[in-house]
Amino acid sequence: MTTVYVADLSNNNADPIDFGAMAAGGVAGVILKASEGTNFIDLTFSPRARAAAGHGLAVGGYHFFHPAQDPAAQARLFESVVGASVSFRTADVEVAEGPAPEGAAKTFIGDAAVRLLYSGAWFAGHYLAESIPGVEWWLAAYGQQQPTAPWGRQAGWQFTQAAHVPGVPGPCDLSIFDLACWADLTGQTPNPTEAPLFDFIPSGPDAGWYVFRSDGHVETFNAPYFGGGNTVAGGMVGSILHTVPWTDEHGAAGFEIRTHAADGVHGYRFSPNHPNGR
Repeated sequence: MTTVYVADLSNNNADPIDFGAMAAGGVAGVILKASEGTNFIDLTFSPRARAAAGHGLAVGGYHFFHPAQDPAAQARLFESVVGASVSFRTADVEVAEGPAPEGAAKTFIGDAAVRLLYSGAWFAGHYLAESIPGVEWWLAAYGQQQPTAPWGRQAGWQFTQAAHVPGVPGPCDLSIFDLACWADLTGQTPNPTEAPLFDFIPSGPDAGWYVFRSDGHVETFNAPYFGGGNTVAGGMVGSILHTVPWTDEHGAAGFEIRTHAADGVHGYRFSPNHPNGR
């Protein structure tokens, strides 16, 4: 699957956000919180939407939905905030309030012309099991392999809430989106290989993913070669170009990371027999 990187931001992410640095760092777009419930407006939405669009980023808006509150009123609030300023609208459905959360969510999605449905992987499977035509999934699942949507097409995977993204002063949510799905949502087809912020490879069928930051750090998710958290991998330098499979001298499957630095291209090889690189 060819992917692009998408950050999502709300009033919980402190200003200033440098959307120019974000675009230069390899992010294709942002999904910004616009509203919540029947009366909350995120005041960071409008200035950030304008700034992000001004730097060529695709912009989506999301509403944090409360099933126990009037879905029609929530749709009107969301519409009043986003208007025509976004490429697509997203419903954030992750709380099971009220007697019929799924029915209320469907009403809101229809009234608000939502095209993307965000939820946690577990919540989606338990509370949003009935298909909704014209809607694609954006699922959150941290520390594991990409989840599977309960129905329909999965457009995106929010894999962390603690990414280090150029232009954002603190940790933020980061997702990968299928390039074709992103193009359908936004009308834009960014180059997925331009200025890579991250590089992803599976560490095995059941072992999780490695996520390599372009500053030479590694974030790991249930991976066997490195410890948890952010660690410098073998003193890597430069921006990551790509990763390729590699088989070590004992026949064990591993991978090679190639980076570009001022003094040229570097290669770093990792396998179960070489957990710190070689």
